[in-house]
Amino acid sequence: FYNYLSGKILFLGMVRGAKDEMFLKFKTDFDKLKNEMNGNVKRNSQAIDTVNSNLPLYNLLKIWETQGIETAIKQYRS
Repeated sequence: FYNYLSGKILFLGMVRGAKDEMFLKFKTDFDKLKNEMNGNVKRNSQAIDTVNSNLPLYNLLKIWETQGIETAIKQYRS
């Protein structure tokens, strides 16, 4: 799961650019999530779903996965 999320975020940075505001926000949120995971819970997708379902990054990635990146971008900007 970690590699999956990391790959999506890095892809976004590749497409939009390393200085893009959305990419930097996702990367920052992901880094925070990674640090929380390392300190508090075991690495598995069930723990991420349970513990961090209220994080903006989680919500935007769910929208990205189910409705596409364009919808996630619109949601992020609103």
